[in-house]
Amino acid sequence: MDQEDVEREATEHLPSQLLWLRELERRHDARGYWDLATPGSPLAADDEALRPFQLSHFIGHCLVSSVDAMRTVRLVMQEHEGDTRFRLPLMGLYPLLRAAGEAGALAIWLLQPDDPRERRLRALQARMEDVLHQAAGDRTLFGDALTDDKAGVAYKQAALRASTRLTRTRKADLRAIAKREGIEDHEFERGHPGFGPIVGEAAASVGMKANVTRSTWHLLSGLSHPGVSRAAAFSRMEELGERDGVIRAHWTARPSIVGQAIANAGMMHCVALDLCAERGGDPTVAFTGAAPAPK
Repeated sequence: MDQEDVEREATEHLPSQLLWLRELERRHDARGYWDLATPGSPLAADDEALRPFQLSHFIGHCLVSSVDAMRTVRLVMQEHEGDTRFRLPLMGLYPLLRAAGEAGALAIWLLQPDDPRERRLRALQARMEDVLHQAAGDRTLFGDALTDDKAGVAYKQAALRASTRLTRTRKADLRAIAKREGIEDHEFERGHPGFGPIVGEAAASVGMKANVTRSTWHLLSGLSHPGVSRAAAFSRMEELGERDGVIRAHWTARPSIVGQAIANAGMMHCVALDLCAERGGDPTVAFTGAAPAPK
């Protein structure tokens, strides 16, 4: 099968994937992703141990983020619900599909361990990642600039001091929780390991090889940034003719890559729901069915 045959089959399969995305949206809108931990469940015990930074709240945010990104994918691709024609912008879908896959993978990674201590350690790592990221952003935003006047410098210094105090407080809160759980500071103070490793570790729960999930993530990450060689290698090109010795062309995303990315994000989300149902003790959270795989 040559590449054009692959793209043709992927194009024919995309409408069914968009219908699946719509079903996922309806399911979310009907049930929502709150009250995920039933009394007496392992997830409820995690929530109590991590209070006020409940793990179920973090999981709910991951699931909502995943659905939101996939909903936006569908809205970008379809003019009206049920359309069999769809848009394939050159790059616009890739950041959304990467975000959807990352959110699902993070939820899996947080819920994956059978050992409660390991789940709580990962929760602390994820919370610390938020703290470190916000602190780094504040240092960049409020850093001194040569063009600032005296009042501007004073404002930035005050804002940076306030940010530093908040960061210390948030870190102290996390350390207090860790101490109660017998977790050493050095185990979580650098944040989580990064989305590459997280996506790789999620592969085991999804039933895929880590190199497949990570390579998909790397591809989407690369295509989310402007790069001529990547765009030329992984896009579909229609020549429009030549003018003054320059070939003009119309570029769009490849249906096969978009289909693979939708399937990847969908599988991550479904497995995250299943794990959440298991840890939270509520079988209604689990997804019945499966995301359609790319052709």
